[in-house]
Amino acid sequence: MRFFDLSRLEGPGADQLAQDYALAEPFPHVVLEDFVLAPAEKVVEAFPDTKWEGWIDVGRGKHQPGKSYCDNIELMPPLLGEMINELSRPTFLQALSNLTGIPNLLPDPFLVGGGLHYSLPGGKLSPHTDFHVHTGHKLFRRANLLVYLNPNWNEGDGGEVALFNLGDDHPVISVVPLYGNCVIFTTDHRSVHGVTPISENAPEVRRSIALYYYTVEDVDVFSGDRKTYWYEPGQATSRTFSHRARAAAMRGALGTSKALTRIAYRLDPDHPIRLR
Repeated sequence: MRFFDLSRLEGPGADQLAQDYALAEPFPHVVLEDFVLAPAEKVVEAFPDTKWEGWIDVGRGKHQPGKSYCDNIELMPPLLGEMINELSRPTFLQALSNLTGIPNLLPDPFLVGGGLHYSLPGGKLSPHTDFHVHTGHKLFRRANLLVYLNPNWNEGDGGEVALFNLGDDHPVISVVPLYGNCVIFTTDHRSVHGVTPISENAPEVRRSIALYYYTVEDVDVFSGDRKTYWYEPGQATSRTFSHRARAAAMRGALGTSKALTRIAYRLDPDHPIRLR
């Protein structure tokens, strides 16, 4: 049994999807609806409840209240472990590299910061950029994959994953965490993202699978370090003025690069252009 519709990344439309990914705003990403093939009732039944002893509670601070996670695949219910394994196999890794334009992506068998996630009603995740260097290993984080497992979610329930432009306090795009929705994005110092506040009246806890992918070689542009950087309201650009200036310069360079990419693609649609 396949748990995910990987044909979306491997079929005839894969090249166009990669082009759309590279040119997406506010940073390279894609939203895949109905990505999960497994029946919602089976997945939700397998997903541990909030009293499960395998959860690690990280929801006591101001940035991610109500959040818990499990990064130990050996503790997870078998069905959920199999879902994670499917997204860690060579076939998927190659498709993910083709989508993102990042060669030689590797999964994280330790699931540092990833795995199963849930957030309670009233929870949120402040806008932030992710750590770049893997804890304990010389690996460099390059892409995030988030899969949502909430069949009863509605637009008014909050909990959307929000993607921000550098310098903005309002997201460019928000994605409802409805069952089967998947968001994949390139992870670097400009990929500011968060989760909007979850309504106290949300019909269920907010469930997700979060997986992060790495390369052995680092990128040759500034990409962060071992920390997660949180952004307060009014500070969505960066932590310092110099970083803000660098962010503004990069926005201009990226705009120019994307414009040239669009022109090149119009001239030669079959050429495999990638923005990295």
